Amino acid sequence: MPILVVEDDVSLRTALQRVLAASGFDVAVAEDGDEALSLCEATNERP
Repeated sequence: MPILVVEDDVSLRTALQRVLAASGFDVAVAEDGDEALSLCEATNERP
């Protein structure tokens, strides 16, 4: 199951992505809620 990180601070978003990916998670990232919803709709995943 993928993890969706939604964070507007690019440094924090990148750090979270790296830590989670290094722990073996499939990570998707979005800058804001609109982008997160678009990603969910495109992949048919629910947050």
